[in-house]
Amino acid sequence: MNKPYWNDGGSRAIEIADHVNIPVNCFLNSPGRHERYWVWEAENFCPRAGKNQGTYRVLAKSEAGIREALQEFVFPLYCAALENLKKHGTNYFWKPFTD
Repeated sequence: MNKPYWNDGGSRAIEIADHVNIPVNCFLNSPGRHERYWVWEAENFCPRAGKNQGTYRVLAKSEAGIREALQEFVFPLYCAALENLKKHGTNYFWKPFTD
């Protein structure tokens, strides 16, 4: 199956986003005079290093294509962080804690 989005120019592929490679400072740009596609860009935050290392850049022909990539790879990380914040008072480890 063809994906409705693709990686373009970032130093990280969206598929590697996980609890040690977290997209932050995200921007979504619609097509305009100089861009034919929807563009989502973000920095790659590494919580264990405590700093940003690398970038993501995803293109799609539609906003829905970008949304699909984010729902599959990014939103679960933020949901885990929110749950950790609620339950443990911290979101340092962006994956679910095991009790």
